[in-house]
Formats: sequence, C-alpha cells, structure tokens
Amino acid sequence: MKDFYDVWICSKHLDFNAGTLLKAISATFKNRETSVPTREFEALTATFARTHRVQWNAFVRKMGEEELIDGFSKIIEDIKTFAMPRS
Repeated sequence: MKDFYDVWICSKHLDFNAGTLLKAISATFKNRETSVPTREFEALTATFARTHRVQWNAFVRKMGEEELIDGFSKIIEDIKTFAMPRS
C-alpha cells in the first residue's frame, strides 16, 4: 500500500517532465529485457481497488491520513491517469 501512496503523493506534489519519465520507464523495461505493457496493469483496476480496500484503509489509518479512508479507488484512478495517460 505504501508504494501506491508514495506514487500518488509524488504525482500530486512533484513536477515531472512527461518525455523524460517515459524515456526512463522505457529504459527500465529495456534493461530488464521485457516489453512495456500496453494493457492496463491489474493493480490499476477497479477490481484491485475494491479487493484491497480494507488493507488500504488500515494503512492510511496507521499513517494518520484518515481523509483517505475509502479513497483507494480514487487513488488508483489518479495513479492510472499519471502513469498511463491516454494517447
């Protein structure tokens, strides 16, 4: 859950150059000798968000971020928009 939180926070509070970010992602996949996914990641689906809602709520309570309770679906949508923008 922390990784989702961290990516979401970074996407909201840091400036990223889209071209540089895409090049870095492509280079990472190339280095691992794998293809950049063209389909939606399972972890960025509504089903994943529903399935992990309780775990997310426990995480944000522990972090003292009560305003994010029951917000995992929105967090996932925000991350998806950031990481996989529509062409």
